[in-house]
Amino acid sequence: MMTAGQITEAFRRCGVEPRAADLQVCVMLGSEPDDVAEYIWDHWLGEPDDPSLEMIQVVVHAVVEGKDT
Repeated sequence: MMTAGQITEAFRRCGVEPRAADLQVCVMLGSEPDDVAEYIWDHWLGEPDDPSLEMIQVVVHAVVEGKDT
């Protein structure tokens, strides 16, 4: 489960600033890293080929693990 700070950092590393509503949606989804990654990829980025969902998952998991991307 990701904290609000981690979710915010994941959004920022993907180049977008989360709104309060985005944080609430991620919490509703359970704040699991893969769910947060899919939300960012789908909702904010519009399901692009690049970056792929897998690339966004790498970023989100790096945030959870406290690593740089």
